[in-house]
Amino acid sequence: MSKRVQPGLVTVVLAVGFLLSACGDLAAGRAPDKDGFHFPVGLAVHPHAGFALVVNSNFNLSRQAGTLQVVDLNKLAARVLGEPVGEVDEYNRDLIQGDRGIGLGDFGAGIALHATPEGGLAAVAVRGRNELVLVDLAVGVDGNNNNTLDLLCWSRRDRPAGSFPSCDGSGNVVAFSRDDPFDVLFVEDPDGGTTAYVTFLRDGSISAVQIPARSVTGDPPRVEYVDIPRVAYTLNTGALGTNDLARSPVTGHVYATSRVAEVSFNPIHYFDPTMAEDAPVYNLDLFHTVLGSETRGVDFAADGLTVGVIVRNPDMLVFLDTTPGENGLPQNSYLGQVVLGNNPSRVRTHGDFMFATCAQDDAVYVADTRTRRLVDIREDICRGPFDIDFYDLAEDDLHWALISCFEEDVVAVVDVDPESTDFMEVVARIGKPRDD
Repeated sequence: MSKRVQPGLVTVVLAVGFLLSACGDLAAGRAPDKDGFHFPVGLAVHPHAGFALVVNSNFNLSRQAGTLQVVDLNKLAARVLGEPVGEVDEYNRDLIQGDRGIGLGDFGAGIALHATPEGGLAAVAVRGRNELVLVDLAVGVDGNNNNTLDLLCWSRRDRPAGSFPSCDGSGNVVAFSRDDPFDVLFVEDPDGGTTAYVTFLRDGSISAVQIPARSVTGDPPRVEYVDIPRVAYTLNTGALGTNDLARSPVTGHVYATSRVAEVSFNPIHYFDPTMAEDAPVYNLDLFHTVLGSETRGVDFAADGLTVGVIVRNPDMLVFLDTTPGENGLPQNSYLGQVVLGNNPSRVRTHGDFMFATCAQDDAVYVADTRTRRLVDIREDICRGPFDIDFYDLAEDDLHWALISCFEEDVVAVVDVDPESTDFMEVVARIGKPRDD
């Protein structure tokens, strides 16, 4: 059910984070499902093409590998709007385009996406292999004038035959010497390339992977590049592990959270990516402001200066003002907080609201970034909600959140239009729910 929380009412929100234990590599299980998800985690929406990319982690190692699946949101929009779309599957599995998916190692995690009208680039952190997998994207149109999205991650050759072929080649796979890569953040470089910043759960480092400019040409499409990506430098936060990343669109500073619980110390970290390897990493200890022993999710509000940070022990969403001071550095002034429950994990922004997930309590919580008040709680979206991204189809007045549901093997689609009478109602669930 959905609960509206009146401004000023203190509400305890029960939330839990999502824990992965990276171990092993490929499992001797059965083949990945072409029309389903398996412990989905990272999720990203391609707004130009109208598709979502979903990382299947293969958390219990019952499949041969994890995968990156493609979900057709154009077809879902047509279905919701009542347009004829052919035969409809009971679980909307026809929206999952398994023939376009790719294979990953086990324990895939965060995904970053730089979307362009022509395609763009995605990057997935794979914990079981300590790799960053780069996937070039090509937007096209099929014979029925429907959008298509091709995933390309093979060294100057066509897609290999078979289901979920694995990516290969030094242009598509970057190996790390550090363990447990988790989150990925893209920052565009002035020379046309991209830097992917990657966190590590077992290490206080943030690695910068420089990705030189590349292009997709031909039919069928192929990736062309001159230089290969490489780990250019690594920044040390001094933490025991780094978790989530977000960048201010105003100041440009990158913020990172600290995964591992510490005693009487609860840091977040921030740096200026334009300084590259010379960037000092600044630490802000939240313990003396709001207590806490670890930080998880982080994202910026629509104003680009208010940052929301998920803190644990006690559990809350803390708001800080990152307006630069006289020294040019963010002031990180405390603005307020929303009290949460047990172990909240992810937070993402859409419009004037931040959405936080709670996998243990099967709940999603909504906070207004202007008033810094909790305004809504939805407790029955799915089992184990984790990652969130958004899809806005303005011409049809559709505004959706897509949520990866780790414990149910589905992707939930939720109405997030604050003017809608169906705000926070489930529009659709994609995938057959897991029985257990």
